[in-house]
Amino acid sequence: MSVDRILLVSLDNLGDLVFASALAPPLRERYPGASIDIWCKEYTSDIARLVPGVRDVIGSDRPRRAGSARPPI
Repeated sequence: MSVDRILLVSLDNLGDLVFASALAPPLRERYPGASIDIWCKEYTSDIARLVPGVRDVIGSDRPRRAGSARPPI
């Protein structure tokens, strides 16, 4: 099986990005020719850029779905 691109997705908080970043080295070892990118929250994107072996970081905040905001108490 040929794998050309891998996208690690961590759209939760910073701690989740740290745990997800542990996947990059074994993925790099298993698929040495693949491009590895990370999709994460904007505020964690600077940390994601420190992960070795990652080609690109996409920092974005997920839009809220309609009706997801809590009503005032």
